[in-house]
Amino acid sequence: MGRYQTRKKKLRLALYIEQGGRCFWCRHSMIIKTKRNAKVVWDHPDMCTLDHLVLRCEGGPLSYRNAVAACRWCNNRRHKSVAMKSADQSPAPPISKLKVKRAGGSRS
Repeated sequence: MGRYQTRKKKLRLALYIEQGGRCFWCRHSMIIKTKRNAKVVWDHPDMCTLDHLVLRCEGGPLSYRNAVAACRWCNNRRHKSVAMKSADQSPAPPISKLKVKRAGGSRS
């Protein structure tokens, strides 16, 4: 595990403990992967994730002030809405509105 991943993991755990194991956005109880519950899958909707308030792609740092612990569901929902807003502002149509042909031909 690299330095960035180790730092991210420690920050996620510190925020999880500080927030009492609750999601910053919906206040729902979260789970965090540990050695005891190693069988928990990472894509579980209640899994604790590190959510950046200012996105990393927009220049937000990996810091305590720019991050919160959020459940996977809230984190994904929040970032999908950010992507939708930026797609509406661009001159090209959003991908969801483009017609895409299936590889196996059309179904009748």
